[in-house]
Amino acid sequence: MLTPNSFYKLIPESDFDAANITDCVRLSPLDLQSGFMHLSFGRQAMNTVQNFFKGAGTPLAIALDMAELQHHGITLRVESNKPGGEQYPHLYGTQKIPLAAVTKVWHLVEQVDGSWGVSGTSPHLPCIKN
Repeated sequence: MLTPNSFYKLIPESDFDAANITDCVRLSPLDLQSGFMHLSFGRQAMNTVQNFFKGAGTPLAIALDMAELQHHGITLRVESNKPGGEQYPHLYGTQKIPLAAVTKVWHLVEQVDGSWGVSGTSPHLPCIKN
C-alpha cells in the first residue's frame, strides 16, 4: 500500500531500468521540459495515475528515499501545480534518479470501474531496499 506522505515517481513500467544504478528512471518529456522531476505524495498518486496514465498498461509507483536523493545533490520542493493549486513534490538539481534512492517499486493496475489500485511490489527487483 502507498504511504500517504511518502514520495513517489509515477512512470510507465517500460521507463524503469533496475540495471542502471546511476539513472534507473527514464524521465517524461514533461520532466525534461520543466527542468525538474514531478512526483506525487502517496495520497495523490491514484489521481495522478488517473489523469496521466489511463490506458497506459501497468504504471509503476517508485517509492523514493529523500535522504538518499539529497546525498546525491537533489533538492525537494513542494510547490503548487498552478497558482492556488494543490501542492506537489518536485525534485531539482539533477535529471537522474539513482537506484540507491529507490526503496520499493509498486505495480498499479486499473480496476474494472476505472479506479486504480496497487497490485503489489515488483518481485523481479532483488536489489531494491525494503
